[in-house]
Amino acid sequence: MCLVLVAIAVLGAATALMSAEPRRYVVILDGGSQGTRAHVYAMRVAPGPRPRHTEELGVMRVKPGLSSFASDPEGAGESLRPLYEFARSLVPDAYVARTPIVLMATAGLRSVPDRGARDAILRSCRASLARSPFLFRDAWAEVIAGSKEGLYAWVAANYAADSLFARDPRYTLGVLELGGASMQVTFKVPEDAPAPPDEFTEHIHVPTVKPHPSDLAGAGAGATPSPSRTRDAEPGVTEITVYTHSALGLGQEAAFEAHERALRAELSSRRGATTELSDPCVPVGYVSKRSDASQIRPGGNFTACVDRARALLGLRDPCPHERCGVKGSYLPPAIRGEMLATENFFYTARFLGLPERATIAQMAGAGERVCGAEWRSLVAAHLGANRAARGEGEDETFEEDESSLAMYCFSSALIVAALSHGLKLPAQAKIRFSNSVGGKAVDWAMGAAIAFTAAAVEREEEWLLGSGNRWTSAYGDVVGFDWRILVLVFAVLVLVLV
Repeated sequence: MCLVLVAIAVLGAATALMSAEPRRYVVILDGGSQGTRAHVYAMRVAPGPRPRHTEELGVMRVKPGLSSFASDPEGAGESLRPLYEFARSLVPDAYVARTPIVLMATAGLRSVPDRGARDAILRSCRASLARSPFLFRDAWAEVIAGSKEGLYAWVAANYAADSLFARDPRYTLGVLELGGASMQVTFKVPEDAPAPPDEFTEHIHVPTVKPHPSDLAGAGAGATPSPSRTRDAEPGVTEITVYTHSALGLGQEAAFEAHERALRAELSSRRGATTELSDPCVPVGYVSKRSDASQIRPGGNFTACVDRARALLGLRDPCPHERCGVKGSYLPPAIRGEMLATENFFYTARFLGLPERATIAQMAGAGERVCGAEWRSLVAAHLGANRAARGEGEDETFEEDESSLAMYCFSSALIVAALSHGLKLPAQAKIRFSNSVGGKAVDWAMGAAIAFTAAAVEREEEWLLGSGNRWTSAYGDVVGFDWRILVLVFAVLVLVLV
């Protein structure tokens, strides 16, 4: 009788274990141009069509970016310490040693011209991460291509929208990113359209599963899965192919610096003919602290600023394809589906007071207003309250705010040029300016976490199927039958024998 009771208890415990979804954790370090962010994710992983839920537990950012350590590589690795200590506080003790920590450096480090300096920075980061309490491999610290960044952002957005497996691009989200150093565009091309050239294509293998219902809570219209949006999830891994292009040097800060260099070069070429030049991308009345500020005066002309932005985007460059976007890059013949514009696209739209879904014409109208405004009125409207609230000795912070405020004229012009002329979208096309989908923050790091975990699961399943065992690997709990099934079998055998 005692054996029966014990067997029943074991069977109950085994059943509870079998019904629980294995959890994994992963830490993604986003090495951006302005700083490095640690994103800590928790995931529920289950076989076949059962839900997989990705939750961001926390984010922390440190400054400056890794590219700032070109002359001090050892400092790069040390700068990561606060990030993995932060992540350590969020991951349960039992999972820390088997939780991967992955560093993906983006445009900032890509733009460092000295290959030796880049390699030294990465070596320093690898050494630091190897000393962290997390699971780390040298291959997990790298500089990723801009196309990968765009791909991961697309995965994150469409995962949150439950459109990751939609066959028809009309039911997917295209993703536009405007970072500090680069600009990315990624979307799904219709199956009946010509395939993009290989250099403008990215592929990813993801588990064929649906988001957990809690991922869709509050997502609004279109969030509920339907046959037209999402294929029935079946066990396995699906390959997804998207068009993606990354333009290094066309992020907000990098493009503005290029604009200023072009002005200085033009001024230099005019020596002797004229001593002044108008900058149409800065509101009238703004006083710059540049050494040539007396020679380059603010002009505040949105239309002229758009023209200069078009030149920066290389829209007059030779086109080697049937249809070209920025800098002669291939552009598919049709863009279908809603476009989600994130990062500085979103921040600019929010500053300009635009609704989440706004047309390019609305962005242009708002840009004309901010470019044409007198500087003092802009400061009074947007920074006056902040200045009054600040104490003495904080002028430097306010100067940074003024510089950011002055850039919105240029940013709005760059965005209009990129959307209207780079992507060739009509003026009345509605763009979704947001950093979230369904109330959940969308960041390429989340897509990277999903892709990394999917790859780990795929490797585990291949190894397990080949060996016939179901043991936990270095990546965490495996999917499918594992050691818990052995407990269940043992319990059943005991019941039968007694």
